[in-house]
Amino acid sequence: MKLVYSFDKAFEKVFKTTAIALVIITPTTIAIMAHAADESFISGIRLILPAFVAQDTNMQFPEQIAGTAQQLVITPDANGAAQFVTTGEPLRSFTASIVESSIIMTAGSGDTSALQITVDNFTFGGSVDASGAGTLSQDGVLGNIRVGARANIEANDQSGNYVGVATFRIVYA
Repeated sequence: MKLVYSFDKAFEKVFKTTAIALVIITPTTIAIMAHAADESFISGIRLILPAFVAQDTNMQFPEQIAGTAQQLVITPDANGAAQFVTTGEPLRSFTASIVESSIIMTAGSGDTSALQITVDNFTFGGSVDASGAGTLSQDGVLGNIRVGARANIEANDQSGNYVGVATFRIVYA
């Protein structure tokens, strides 16, 4: 038996295999050649001055006689209103608030209701509007922020010096 090797047959076999391989590879090759585009962008942030608050005057209700139930109101424009000044980012708007809706002033040990007076209905005025909204000046300062409130005195409250603490807050708008 004689082996005859034909170059034409070998070429034909290689060509058919390559052609089939190209058909299989070609769609994959097209998918890999997808178009992409890039664009850079800038990321930034502006840091502003923090708000600071300083108390000018404590709230001080006028003296009253013990034994009479009453609601004593200090308006923001009255003597006895608390006063604050705030500094921060120039021309920035803010809202002032009292964190607590009410506080308890106590005398002595404060362990009975006769040694406790509730203060509520905090109100704003001076250089802020009634809702507490204001704007810092060109220099980043605003003074004369005033806070009033109501003390609810009960008939059985005992005589003494009553003291309580409320929290004044500024939040940038």
